Amino acid sequence: MTGHNPKDTAQIDVILSVFSDVSQAVKLLFFHKDWQNAKTQVLERIQPKLDQLNQYVGHNKFAVGYLTLADFVIAEESYYIERIFPREYKSWPFLNNIRLNFEGLKEIKDYYEKGGLRGPFLPEESPVTIQQQ
Repeated sequence: MTGHNPKDTAQIDVILSVFSDVSQAVKLLFFHKDWQNAKTQVLERIQPKLDQLNQYVGHNKFAVGYLTLADFVIAEESYYIERIFPREYKSWPFLNNIRLNFEGLKEIKDYYEKGGLRGPFLPEESPVTIQQQ
């Protein structure tokens, strides 16, 4: 799950680091009372990172070409990004592509069908989720 070789492992580490930054910024918006205005600054910060990842991943089925820990993170985090930035989300097709490929895996489908937890795990009392319901 962490790479077949040192180069892939390094690439996965970079992707996970980028998603850590992106995730933290996006998830904080779920608890921000003025999230609509605050999201502009967050977008300015995360857009270049997601643009670079979109270019790097391209149309690959998974981030480094095969299933890794990075794909688990991308599949989960894509829901939060899509909820906050639905229009911009379409500019980063790698997010949806990886999510669909991940959720299409037999093992993941079987897990969901057996009643396994399924995301996204959005806070119920967040200004974002209350407003969008």
